[in-house]
Amino acid sequence: MFTYIQELIDKSQGSISISDFMNAVLYHERYGYYTSRLPLGKDGDFTTAPEISQLFGEVIAVWIMHTWEKLGKPSKFSLVELGPGKGTLIHDIIRVTKKYSSFFNSMLIHLVEISLTLRKIQKEKLKGLDVNWHKDIDNLPEQPTIFLANEFFDALPIDQFVYRDGQWYENRVTKQDDGVSFQCVALKSRKKESWVPVLATQTTNGKLFNGAVVEICSTGVEILKKLEKKIHNNKGAALIIDYGYVYPAYKSTLQSIKQHKYANFLENVGNSDITALVNFQALRDSLKHVDCEILTQREFLYLFGIKERTQALMKSASDEQKNRIFSEFLRLTENMGTLFKAMLLIALLKRSKQRNYFIVNELFKKQSESNKEVIREYWGDDEKASDVNKIYVEFLEEVKQEVKKRLDEEFPGIPNDIKGIIENLKYAELPSSNLTNTSIDYDQKKEMRKKYQIEVKDAFEMGVLNNTQ
Repeated sequence: MFTYIQELIDKSQGSISISDFMNAVLYHERYGYYTSRLPLGKDGDFTTAPEISQLFGEVIAVWIMHTWEKLGKPSKFSLVELGPGKGTLIHDIIRVTKKYSSFFNSMLIHLVEISLTLRKIQKEKLKGLDVNWHKDIDNLPEQPTIFLANEFFDALPIDQFVYRDGQWYENRVTKQDDGVSFQCVALKSRKKESWVPVLATQTTNGKLFNGAVVEICSTGVEILKKLEKKIHNNKGAALIIDYGYVYPAYKSTLQSIKQHKYANFLENVGNSDITALVNFQALRDSLKHVDCEILTQREFLYLFGIKERTQALMKSASDEQKNRIFSEFLRLTENMGTLFKAMLLIALLKRSKQRNYFIVNELFKKQSESNKEVIREYWGDDEKASDVNKIYVEFLEEVKQEVKKRLDEEFPGIPNDIKGIIENLKYAELPSSNLTNTSIDYDQKKEMRKKYQIEVKDAFEMGVLNNTQ
């Protein structure tokens, strides 16, 4: 792979874009990270939410059935997962939904997977089930479709642009001694590139500072637009879950994971994962024909019943099983709860039904005084906005109170040492608002998150969560 990258650089007059570098390293047919090995699981480089707990897949199954009802219970619909990994998520969804025959018999399963290694594992896990595999989404059947994409967009190639002294520069990859390194070069005019209008918008928003980094994932936007077209034309929906941000961080978010630890992908070309935080705001801004909602993973999981499902599982569990279930619950809702976002898309239905389906995310961020203004933007009717505002304010207050409840009150019987850790988790967690607070230095943010991660890791490794009474 390293030799191949050097050849690409030589052919491109000394440097290649970060997106070209990522495309080659991750997706080369023979040497690519995702196409030539098994990256997931204990023996791989990283673990995704479906591998952590069955709770994740079960909650998503509830969302899918709920969405199917909102779409009018079509007699035939496609459930499409992009990048299904080992097939664990779709397996859990099938396990839950097969109990509901009218729903299950209407579902046709399609998996979009380019890795032959992962396809083989998926086929073994889903043996005996009617499943269709695809290399892309272009040839899916034209019928109502619900899309799933869990930790799919973070692995798509990005480009990085740097703002300095009123000008834009591009971070590129070049050769250096016996390796490769980043090189910041003046940005050449390429009017047809998709990132041109994005940079133009960033330049006029008044938030840029010297050294600000803007990351653009053109491939992600292209894929999302294809999903949008299918959702709009065929009356469908989508759920995209990934780690990312809604407001630009203006810093590089590129990272590499090898054997569950951070690695330098410039020194380990082709042998480690490369990802970037997903810019959910950029994805949302690209949409025109579907309705969109962005929640934190915690909000999404709570809204679709993870607390109730966890309680139900713990009632009949052994002490050892309770420890495991509760640890998994914490990991999904606390450790990953705010860094990961859930982006929901749905075809524009009748307006009266549509606004009762989605929770207007902006309401989570604003005081009740301004709620009516937010809803008016959606309804365009003062009288209707006033009525709907009352419903949403009451509902959101219930949601907020639910999320704020002490976990030790929700799970009676948890010993005192676990209660202490729960409390620490609540206070040690880095609020998402701090991620975009420009008054906090980037290194400070990094240290805050690192400290939180270490505290959580130590709590588990020291056995604090291993003595449920």
